[in-house]
Amino acid sequence: MEKTKLIIGASILLFGSMSVQAAKLQIDYMMLEADLEDVDEFEPDAIQLKYLNPVGPSTDIMGVFALGISDDKIEEFDPFFGTVSLSVDLATMFGIYVRAHADLGTNGQIFGQLGLVRLEYDLEAEIFGLSDSESYDEFGLAFGFGASFGFSEQTALVIEYNQLPDVDIEDIADIETTSLSVGLQMSF
Repeated sequence: MEKTKLIIGASILLFGSMSVQAAKLQIDYMMLEADLEDVDEFEPDAIQLKYLNPVGPSTDIMGVFALGISDDKIEEFDPFFGTVSLSVDLATMFGIYVRAHADLGTNGQIFGQLGLVRLEYDLEAEIFGLSDSESYDEFGLAFGFGASFGFSEQTALVIEYNQLPDVDIEDIADIETTSLSVGLQMSF
């Protein structure tokens, strides 16, 4: 609960501070690679919304919120259990990052980012025709890098890669998560 209060407090500071430079809004299609140890690799998708507030000439504070839009499911036949299925879906993700960037010509940038993120996954299993679902979440360090390519002074295409915190599933296994996202950034 304390971690959630920390993120909410940081978000209030982020959205409450004003800067001379233009703030940016970014919307991304995010492809996740959720590797569940000793089981399989899942590839759920999400939509991500980011708010970037400049705090210096090469530094932004960024708030992030994402919602899963599709899950990924595996099904296998076991002689004893019959058909066994497991699906993984990103329920929510939110966090705050510091992003440092360098200009590449007139409308391009490369950047690196470091932040604190809370991930929540929904897992659903079906065995013997019975199904059950459970949610698992984790708060931790996230980092990544990317580039933006401007169409104009106000809009840009953004591509980025992030390593997200591992989500612990009741001390049985971890979900190791990376993401690749493509999005549109708008200045206002």
